[in-house]
Amino acid sequence: MSKNYQLLWQALENIAYGSLQINLANGETKQFSAVNSGPHAQITIKNPDLIDLVITGGDVAFGESYMQGWWDSEDLAA
Repeated sequence: MSKNYQLLWQALENIAYGSLQINLANGETKQFSAVNSGPHAQITIKNPDLIDLVITGGDVAFGESYMQGWWDSEDLAA
């Protein structure tokens, strides 16, 4: 797993509201929860290069990677 994944996991340990479940392409699941209530979001990463792309390309890369099928979510609004 790339260094960028480790950076992401560290950043998500500090989410402020709700929870996030990330399902990785290798079958592993990461769960992050905040002290404050809020929405629950879930994403499934289909391409393991997603995090490296998003780290360098930001929000635009995240949106474009969704359109390319690199990740999916049961509820995009969450």
